[in-house]
Amino acid sequence: MAIRTDVVVIGGGCTGTGVARDLALRGMGVILLEQVDLAHGATGRFHGLLHSGGRYVVSDPTSARECREENAILRRVAAACIEDTGGFFVATEDDDPAYEARFLAGCRTAGIPVEEISPSEARREEPHLTPRLRRVFRVPDAAIDGFDLVRANARGIVENGGEVWTHHRATAIRVRDGAVCGVRAKDTLTGEECEIACDWVVNAAGGWAEGVAALAGVPLKLVLSKGTMVVANHRWCNHVLNRCRYPTDGDILVPAKQVCIVGTTALTVPQPEELGIEPHEIQEMVAAGNDLVPGFRGARLLRAYAGVRPLYQDAGDQSVDTRDVTRGYVVLDHEARDGVARLISVVGGKLTTYRRMAEEAVDLLCRKAGIHQPCRTAEVPLPGSELWLDAKAVAAKYDLPLYTAQRLLQRHGPNAERILADTVAAPHLKSHVCICEPVIEAEIRYVIRHQWVRTLNDLRKRTRLGTGPCQGTGCTLKAAAILADELGRDLNDVRQQVADFLQERWAGRQPVLEGVQLAQEELVRAAYRCAGEFTAQGGRDA
Repeated sequence: MAIRTDVVVIGGGCTGTGVARDLALRGMGVILLEQVDLAHGATGRFHGLLHSGGRYVVSDPTSARECREENAILRRVAAACIEDTGGFFVATEDDDPAYEARFLAGCRTAGIPVEEISPSEARREEPHLTPRLRRVFRVPDAAIDGFDLVRANARGIVENGGEVWTHHRATAIRVRDGAVCGVRAKDTLTGEECEIACDWVVNAAGGWAEGVAALAGVPLKLVLSKGTMVVANHRWCNHVLNRCRYPTDGDILVPAKQVCIVGTTALTVPQPEELGIEPHEIQEMVAAGNDLVPGFRGARLLRAYAGVRPLYQDAGDQSVDTRDVTRGYVVLDHEARDGVARLISVVGGKLTTYRRMAEEAVDLLCRKAGIHQPCRTAEVPLPGSELWLDAKAVAAKYDLPLYTAQRLLQRHGPNAERILADTVAAPHLKSHVCICEPVIEAEIRYVIRHQWVRTLNDLRKRTRLGTGPCQGTGCTLKAAAILADELGRDLNDVRQQVADFLQERWAGRQPVLEGVQLAQEELVRAAYRCAGEFTAQGGRDA
């Protein structure tokens, strides 16, 4: 199969989907390739913080200003993906008082709104906050859902004429007469390959950007910084809590839906996959959370996970302390840099600045291609952020529990009405498949049909199925049956997906479990093995 488009964008995280949406809004034909699923890399494995810029005002003032500017834009155009929690920078008795003056000066220089409040006022708003406070500063941090953000951008690509190909890996970038002319892609689930003729390629592959650049014969060096985070099964805070000190391990606690996430570490790693989590990392994160909110050490932990920050450092010194590497980004014109025309890489940066990164990359492409269309992503809302529905009204209209309606609206915005429309004639579609989140059958069937779902893990990213306290043990088989039905496959065909899904959930839980909690989990795994042999390798016990 051979097809043609104007631009191929490689990478399905926030930057890649942002680039592809920007291109589509400017009227260009675009195909986005993602080797696994949307938000497979750093976008789906960060702590969920929409930065005010406060974290970087001392260590990286340029990134601080960029975060402050983009924070304001995303609140307008990506409202459905953001919870406006606000943020506190807290200085405890253990922190260096000299840093606070530098922090305040840096906020003023970067234009970040900052207000000092008394420790007693901070503890009225956050009762779990440590009593060992000296000073507290309020900043406009927020929580943002990376999965929702990428999904909204992907919808924007398709609504403006582009295409999104998940589970497609770029296996070759064709170069003829010194210029890119096409991409070869492989469907990683079926093995089918195809050639895509194109005029441009944008490399937005995050931690995999080095490998993508190598497909075109150009060098690119990144510093890959692993960050480990721990999820607690309780919302211990309602504001983002930051330690007011120079960035180090375990100094952020972020409320995320009904849980909270403590992070993060910074360790240089050689590759972006198969990131091991050591026991000492869990202990350090839990201790750091306990410093901010005493009692956190006794929290029921849901899981741990790790992601890679793809940091750009032209010298490529892999031995450097990654906290000293800028969180800024760079857009590389490989014609000027390496003699390969019509290839652009956008690397580094943060989720908070993804839209700005995409705009610069597309501006460069348009200048070189002679296209005179301005960027509109700072004004045009992402799909789902144009309007809001009232959860109580939706719950009453469709006879749903209020919490179910609230969560459905959080995940899908106005599209919730489209999801629920079928339940009028078929009330059984309102049955809960996942009770923890909660997720109803109608939502599962909708995202399979409309949001590029081909695996159970894809389904998790669209609905949060399996991410609650049971971590998939109560809902996986029911979801697999629906997936098989929608894809026209026999349930036995998705047995390996069930095994892989449960193993992935176990891999995240195992590092944080101990005592009674570990015994409970092993009992559940044994039940699955006895009932259906749904385990890790080939459907057999691992």
